[in-house]
Amino acid sequence: MVQFPSGSGSCRITSTVNVGEAVTLACLSSPAQNNNSGAPCVIDHDFRGTLFSLDGSGLGNPGAGYGVRNLVLRQTLRGDDARGVGTAIRITATTGTSRSTWVRVENVQIEEASGAAPWTTGIDLDATGAIGRDGVRDVWITNGRILSTATRGDPSGIRMNGAQNVFVTNVLLNGAGGNLICDGPPGNESDSIYVTQGGGGRFSMNRCRNVSMLGGAWGEITNTGHTSGQNLLLPSRVTLPFVNRSPSSTFLAQVDRTGALRISGNVILAQGAALGSEGADGAAVVLLGRGAGGTPVIAPDGHGLAVGSASVRLTSPEGFLMAGKGVRFAELPPPIDGMLIYCSDCAVAARCAPGGSGALAKRLGRAWVCN
Repeated sequence: MVQFPSGSGSCRITSTVNVGEAVTLACLSSPAQNNNSGAPCVIDHDFRGTLFSLDGSGLGNPGAGYGVRNLVLRQTLRGDDARGVGTAIRITATTGTSRSTWVRVENVQIEEASGAAPWTTGIDLDATGAIGRDGVRDVWITNGRILSTATRGDPSGIRMNGAQNVFVTNVLLNGAGGNLICDGPPGNESDSIYVTQGGGGRFSMNRCRNVSMLGGAWGEITNTGHTSGQNLLLPSRVTLPFVNRSPSSTFLAQVDRTGALRISGNVILAQGAALGSEGADGAAVVLLGRGAGGTPVIAPDGHGLAVGSASVRLTSPEGFLMAGKGVRFAELPPPIDGMLIYCSDCAVAARCAPGGSGALAKRLGRAWVCN
C-alpha cells in the first residue's frame, strides 16, 4: 500500500505515475464535500496526460489486485482546452500477460479546480494493448464522483475500451463530459457491464455487449448497430427518448415524466412467438400472435380481443366484428367525414334520425347517413 498524507495541503504531481505492480493507493480519510468527514488526501494533477497508470507492466503477471481508495484527484492545470488535458486513472494492459485484473476503485472523487482546464477522462479502462479478451477485467468502481466539464471531442467520466466484467455502483458523473462510454475494437468489445444507481450525462454503447443497468438518472442512453448480446436497462430516469439501433436483444424500461411505464426495444415476446397473458385458470392466453406468412394475428386461439365492456370486440367466427352497444342518436359526437358508429336508436334513412331500432351511422358529405 502507498499511503498519501492527509491534511489541508495536497500532493502536486507533474508527470504520469506508472504503477506496474498491484499495489493500493490509499488515504486514511474519506473524501467528502466541504471535507466534513476529516481531512482528505488531495492529489493535484498539474500537467497534460494521465495521472495514475495501472498497467501491470512488472515482471510476470503482477497486475491482479490493484486498489485506489479514498483519494481526491484534482485537475489544476490552467487553460481553455475544451477537449480536456488528461486522464485521472488509466487501467490498462501492455501485453497479453501484463494486464490489470481485480481492480477496486473505491470512494474516489475526481474533480477540477476553479479556473482549471477540464479532465478528458476520469477513469479509462483500456484493454486494447492485450491479446484476447482478458486485458482489463474484474473491475469494481464504487461510491465516487467524477467531474468532467470538457465540451469537445468525446469526453467521459468513465470509458471502457474492451474491458470485461466491470461493476459501476453509486458513481455520479457530473459536468458536460460526464458520460459513460462502453466500446471496444472489433472482436474485443466490452462485455458484461453492470451499472447500479448513480448516473450521468450520456450512457453510450457501441461495441458493447451484455449490459445490465438498474436505477440511476441519465440525460441520454444511446446504442449503435454494433451493440450485441442481451442488454437489460432499467434506469430510474432518462431525459431524452431511447431509440434502439441494435438488432440484438436490447431492452429498456423507464417511468417517464407523466408516470407512465415506457418499454423500448426490438420486440416483446411471450411464449416464444406471441404476446400473451395468464387466464383465470393459470393457462396462457395469447393476445397477439403470428399467422401465415408472418402477418400479425389478434387472438389466434379464438378467444378474441375486447377493449372495455362495451366497445369493439373481435372474436370468432372468423371475420365477425361486433361494434359494442353503440350510442344513442342524441349522443353522436361531432362528425368527421369517414366516421362510422353504431347508433342504437337511429332509423334507417338517408339522413340519421332518432326513433328507429338501430343503424350504422356514417359521416358522408358532412351529414350522418344511417343504414
